[in-house]
Amino acid sequence: MESFKSESSLLKSKIMNREDSPLLLSASAIFAFEKNKDGSFTYGTVGVDSFIPTLSIGSREWKEDSGFDINLSLSSMIVLNRVAVNASYLKRLSNNQYIGIGGGAFFALLDTDYMFFTNGGIFPSLKFGKEFESHFHEVSVVFPQITADGICLIPLISYKYGF
Repeated sequence: MESFKSESSLLKSKIMNREDSPLLLSASAIFAFEKNKDGSFTYGTVGVDSFIPTLSIGSREWKEDSGFDINLSLSSMIVLNRVAVNASYLKRLSNNQYIGIGGGAFFALLDTDYMFFTNGGIFPSLKFGKEFESHFHEVSVVFPQITADGICLIPLISYKYGF
């Protein structure tokens, strides 16, 4: 029984703290459902976040050179589920490039025959992107993640293509 507990703790540590990977990448395809004349739009994404399939919905609003983006995502691998909300302030630079700073919160649940645990936390995020007439590219960095179990110092980098 002691061996099982230590293996269970190690698995939990690796999943939540991502000790086994120095850098994690994720990618998403963004589908714009409605784009307004001012560049504001509502979107949905399908992608991968930390190697877990992810779906999300969001909204981006622009007022001249300042914008606000908020999204809600759900990641699931049957036994490991994660819900996150992220909000960012965006600032347009030259040539429709933008930078964003924000943060979010998440809640994760792992439920198997051998273990059950939950974890939650908060994270800051930094985004860089470029918008075109009918699509955009975006790279975001999440670092660090502050969880109930401690601080995760491994950055999460994601790329999104929106249209």
